[in-house]
Amino acid sequence: MIDYIVIGSGPSSVAACYSLLQSEKKVLMLEGGDTPKISFPTEPFDIWKKKEILQKEWTFESTSLSGNSSKNSSPKLRTKQNYKMIEKFHQLNNIKSNNEFPIGAIVSGGLSNLWGAGIAYPSTDDMSIFPFSPSDKKIFKASFEFISQKIGISGCSEDDLSDYFGVDNYSQKTTSLDKLQNFVFEKYKKNKHKFATKNFKIGRSRLAVLSEDMNDRKGCNSCGNCFYGCSRSSIYNSRYSLEELKKNKNFYYKNNHLVRKLIDSPSNPSILVETKNGERVFSAKKILIGAGVISTTKLVYTALNLKEVKSFSSSPTAAFMLWMPQLLGSSPSTSFGLAQLSFVTNIRNYKSFGSLFTPTTLPQYNFLEHMFMKRRFATSVFRSIISSCLVGNLMLPGSLARANIFFDKNTMHFRGGYNKKTLAIMNEFKKELRWSFRQFGLYLIPGSFRIGDFGSDIHYGSSLPMKANPTIGQTDKYGKIIGLGGFYAIDSSCLPAISEKSHTLTMMANSHRIGKHLVSV
Repeated sequence: MIDYIVIGSGPSSVAACYSLLQSEKKVLMLEGGDTPKISFPTEPFDIWKKKEILQKEWTFESTSLSGNSSKNSSPKLRTKQNYKMIEKFHQLNNIKSNNEFPIGAIVSGGLSNLWGAGIAYPSTDDMSIFPFSPSDKKIFKASFEFISQKIGISGCSEDDLSDYFGVDNYSQKTTSLDKLQNFVFEKYKKNKHKFATKNFKIGRSRLAVLSEDMNDRKGCNSCGNCFYGCSRSSIYNSRYSLEELKKNKNFYYKNNHLVRKLIDSPSNPSILVETKNGERVFSAKKILIGAGVISTTKLVYTALNLKEVKSFSSSPTAAFMLWMPQLLGSSPSTSFGLAQLSFVTNIRNYKSFGSLFTPTTLPQYNFLEHMFMKRRFATSVFRSIISSCLVGNLMLPGSLARANIFFDKNTMHFRGGYNKKTLAIMNEFKKELRWSFRQFGLYLIPGSFRIGDFGSDIHYGSSLPMKANPTIGQTDKYGKIIGLGGFYAIDSSCLPAISEKSHTLTMMANSHRIGKHLVSV
């Protein structure tokens, strides 16, 4: 008999399997989708972007081709490869929403196929919300270190964000900085005295990206293909962990097995699964749900016959463009496509986190549609300034967003947005960033600061939050779902809050910790 069933093949699911399999127990992983049928560019971005046939394979020629993709969504959602992985999510989950969000990916690897690879250790304030004892926190930290070393992270640097990220002890060296970002970083270091009374800091980004070779994966070579697929496997994807798990004799994996229903039974928890050959029922001693926040929430709330989600976090986000006139006319070059520099600041006791990206490797239409001129002229202007520009994003705590999620029969209705307070705070951050970046020669381009649509961040969580004294619709400190016998939530649905920090590594460490607990009892 199978001891544990793990639903999903994303980061939280593989993390739990690492600890479950240490006990010699039999583990079955069920993935609702298939392995993504995608190809990655093998030439550097600045070479293949000139070839029309390859542009058609990896990028949309216009935004209209990307379905109902919002102008205020992330560029990573608007490449052809990534859009194919998310386009059927609403249909498969029977979700009705007023836009393209929420986002999910029912494919092998889940959302790790299109994430930005951001990582960080939770702050002391973040950890205080977890219902953990001192010994629980020690176990969590050990799991965090284990997962960090398993997936490979980089960014180790003696800079102003070293303590904020808290991962340098198990990080590889940083990836390379391009000319513009290096120029900005050096200017910041020379002008730090101007921020003595501010909370604004800049440092190197810490990411789940290899800067050095590790096992069969290659270190980053700054080819610029990050948004279109890394042929070197430098950017972590849980499919890499899945291939490692498959080598274990006690691990069993089935794809195209979409879980449709949780069947509550304290002594024999079961699930109804849709396969290509019809429906099947699977049972195990314990069932761990890591299907992604939206799918996990729907499965659990439906099983509990709850009509409205009591708790849900989604980080408000914004994007903006900066221009450095001093470097106008410099030659554009291919560089690392994900975050190179990151920054933190706070207003009204609300912390924010953001990163800077070089726009030369991003699809141009992401910027042209925001320019207040005809496309022909916008293209000419953009090409003349792009080499002296940076793109930034900004993340705020998930508590500042408001969601209305309810169920009508088998349909999940998803609505959400920001109240006047959140919009006012965003405006204050905009002013703060404009002043801060100006101190070292970067100017916020007028009209470029755009608040993302609710849910566009894909930093979801807290729909089944861990509590010290949990009730229906919540979980205990081990992810055990109250009201369902033998079922455990292991993705970010069980995190008690979503802060401004990237939470994927926190989620994986917590899932690994839950797995440790289950094999010990």
